[in-house]
Amino acid sequence: MWHAVSRMLSLQCPAPSPGLTAIEWWLQKRLGMNKSKKKGLDSTFMLISWKLWKERNDRVFSRNQTKTAAQLTYGILEEAQVWIEAGAKHMVSLGWPAAVQGVGGLGSS
Repeated sequence: MWHAVSRMLSLQCPAPSPGLTAIEWWLQKRLGMNKSKKKGLDSTFMLISWKLWKERNDRVFSRNQTKTAAQLTYGILEEAQVWIEAGAKHMVSLGWPAAVQGVGGLGSS
């Protein structure tokens, strides 16, 4: 999932290596970033983690029909727009508005 989102954002953040936990990978990626990008990466990491956790719960507890990877990615993009509008302004430093604008007219309100 991270790979799909990072491609849309044109980030040079490859997916976690097999030997790293997600937290170790996230902390490692933060090292070379300025304060604004760190905050943007933090928000992005939390957003993706939250959406994956929600999807996992939906699958385990059969509350909803499960989503494909493409549907989940689209849902992340939709949610990113909401987060940005709600004040997660540092996501902009990672290129979120451009990624959101480029998907099915999101953010064109």
